[in-house]
Order: sequence, then C-alpha cells, then structure tokens
Amino acid sequence: MKKQRDTQTLFGEKSFEQPLLQALIASHPQLFSPGRILEERVGYDVAVQCTLGSFWSSRGIHCPPGYPLGTLFNPSKKGISETTRYRFNLFVQCKSPEYLDKADAREWKYWEQPYYRFDLTLHQQKTLEKLADRLGYGGLVLYAVPTFHTLDDLIQHTLKGNLISNINFPEVRKLSRHYRYTYTRPGCEGIALSGPTKIRSYSLEEDLPQLVRQSPYNTGTVFEEAAACVEDIVSENHCPGLTFRSLTDSVEQALKELNIEPATLLVIRRFLTVSIFCSLARVAWIIAGE
Repeated sequence: MKKQRDTQTLFGEKSFEQPLLQALIASHPQLFSPGRILEERVGYDVAVQCTLGSFWSSRGIHCPPGYPLGTLFNPSKKGISETTRYRFNLFVQCKSPEYLDKADAREWKYWEQPYYRFDLTLHQQKTLEKLADRLGYGGLVLYAVPTFHTLDDLIQHTLKGNLISNINFPEVRKLSRHYRYTYTRPGCEGIALSGPTKIRSYSLEEDLPQLVRQSPYNTGTVFEEAAACVEDIVSENHCPGLTFRSLTDSVEQALKELNIEPATLLVIRRFLTVSIFCSLARVAWIIAGE
C-alpha cells in the first residue's frame, strides 16, 4: 500500500510565535509583555546571555539563511500605568501541524475535508498541564496552531493584521490523556484523539475580555504568582530540573555581582525564573490586566 504523504508546515514554531505574540499584545489592550512590565517597574530591561552551544542546540536554534523581515514585526509600545492591575498569566505554546488533504488520511472520516493535526509530546503536555493546574483561575495555558502551512501565508497574514483570526487555540487541560489534536479552521474547535473527543476551548478574540473581567486581581507583586508556580513544577520534577537549576544558579551568581536594591532584585529574579522555564518548556508568556 502506498504511504500517504503529509504536508508539514513550511515554517518553524518560533517563526510564527513572535509575530503571534506581537499581534496578541497589539490587538488586546488587556495583554502586556512581561519584558515591558519589567522595564516599567525597574527602569530597564534585563537579558541573559548564554554562550553554551549545547543549550541553543537543545532548543532547536541554529542559523539558517535569513529572510528580510522589513517592517513585519513592530514591538508594541503600549503604555503601562502604575495603576495597572494584573489579572492572570497567559502561556502559549506554538505548534507546527501537518496538513492532510487526501481521503486516505487517518482522521479524514471525522472531517471529510482537508484538515490539520499535531501530535502532543507527552512530557511537554504533562508540564503544561501541571502549570495550568497550579495557576488555576490565575492563568490560562493554550496551544496555538495555524490554519495555514506556507511561509508566504504567514507573512501575508502578519502584514494584513489577521494572523490571530487564522490560529486555532486549544486549551492544554482539555487535551489531557490525548495524543493528537485535529482541526480544520481557526478558533477553538477540534477533535482530540484518542477518543475521538470534540474539543471546545477558549477563543482569545471573543472570550479574552470576559476572562479578564472575571479573573480575580493578582494581590501579589508582579511576576510573583508565575514564579511560585514554576518553582512548584520544577520541585515536582515536571520540568528539566537539573538544566533549570544550573541556569538559575548562573543567573543568581550574576545578579549577586550587581548593585541592585533588594525589592528590584526580587522582581528581576522572579521575571528570570519564569523566563528560563518558558525557554525550557518552549512556551511563550503574556500577562493580562487592566
């Protein structure tokens, strides 16, 4: 029997993660970049330099031929007020799906039309489920998968400002005990396998304002809740603990050499704790507030 040929998405997950985050933050007044919040709170931004080649290789980062971005990605300069109150943390993991357009595709019987699918990575799913459970009402953890599969489509949707409306956002917790997710269109509807089980989760475009209004205000300082969640997950071995600890120990050593007052140092430490976790877990982080 001839093996069916599937079409892999012709761009990497990181290629659409950045324009997607920029689009989300730019289009929703309730969403803020943690880096921008840090800059407003402490007066400057923070970066961590890692020259360990094996670390970047483990993240799948290399130096392929470039593409002229021009004005594709314009970082949001949204103002952040001292009175801004933070509601919850939004974590998004971008995935590159397969596109299937042949009737002999395994899940064709559920859709009877071309569709997309991606397989869940078990250890990633467990880490993200633990993050979602620990956050509770203080956060939301989603996958983001495109309903297109060419680089030209990605560029055109970014330029036209309709990238978000061409993304499917299944909720991590609703994919628990499944190994695959299939879908045909943007939004939050799909079929998870094994099962099959119909999945209906949040629509960021439609549901985000209500989610922000319904979520309790974060009574702790900025980044406090997210950092506490990360520490819990690492302590329970739901994340590469040794790698995480080696990186945070290096950061801690570097911070000790800086003359920073304690309150500011605590904010930076929490920010970097979550940022390192996000890099290892391959997940993006946004903060919602008003």
